[in-house]
Amino acid sequence: AGTPDLLVVTGLACGFLGDVLLLWQEKKFCFMGGLLAFLAGHVCYCIAICRQIGGYTAWGWIAAMLILLSVATAAYFSLQAKVPGDMKLPVIVYLLALVALSFMSANLLVWKPTIISFVLLFGSLSFFASDYILARGKFDRETPHHQFWVMLTYIAAQSAIGAWALFR
Repeated sequence: AGTPDLLVVTGLACGFLGDVLLLWQEKKFCFMGGLLAFLAGHVCYCIAICRQIGGYTAWGWIAAMLILLSVATAAYFSLQAKVPGDMKLPVIVYLLALVALSFMSANLLVWKPTIISFVLLFGSLSFFASDYILARGKFDRETPHHQFWVMLTYIAAQSAIGAWALFR
């Protein structure tokens, strides 16, 4: 890339910090720190996408995406009963950041329908999948090959967002 987007680089660095903190996720402080680091990264990504979109919105596409995200969000909230009370608010705030990232990525795809915009949407939805699998394992029960699926979707997410930053 010519000049790296500092927001995307910061978002990737926040993801790295979140990864490090989640190595000790059984410690509440580390889990919350990892959650905050990833939240900060998602905010950076959202701002970078907003800067590229400008003021354009495609309301029909946005409505369809909101329906899809509502279904995905409902799946997350099905876990809420199993999330400890003092962690519910942070988990909801983080979920809203994931929804915002996917929402902005979908809007960018409508505004700029290119392969790399699609790659970004794929990355944001991969983050959603990765974090859902991770949350399900932490608050409910792990699925077979839990760590494999978490890492596969997470690597896809970070790679797609990095590719978007390079080739947009």
